[in-house]
Amino acid sequence: MFKWRLENKNSFYHTLVEWWDNWGFPCVQKSSIPNSIFIVSKNEEDLYAIPIYKTDSDICWIGFPTSNRKAEKENKEGSLDFLMSKIEDVMKQEGFNIILTTSGTPKLMSLFSMREFTASDEGVTFYTKKL
Repeated sequence: MFKWRLENKNSFYHTLVEWWDNWGFPCVQKSSIPNSIFIVSKNEEDLYAIPIYKTDSDICWIGFPTSNRKAEKENKEGSLDFLMSKIEDVMKQEGFNIILTTSGTPKLMSLFSMREFTASDEGVTFYTKKL
């Protein structure tokens, strides 16, 4: 049975860094991570973390979902969909009406499509500038 919880960046950042390192992903500095990080676990093992950026409008943004690379693949089966369902419920309860995200990862694109997200752009480049 999956469980979910909401963590803040101060309590979970070190785990995110460990997961990013395990995957060979670049580490995002702590100040760029939102305070709200949704976690799904099974049998006391954390499986996925999804940061949620909340805006001062009715739009929130899903940051890049990251999995625990050391977790058994069988334990992860269905966990991401479970967590997305909880995120959608909580964000709606908090007054958000739109969730935005970007992804080029086939597994995530399939999940978002299955959860009835609308692909609103194609052939778009995502730009970032560090100030």
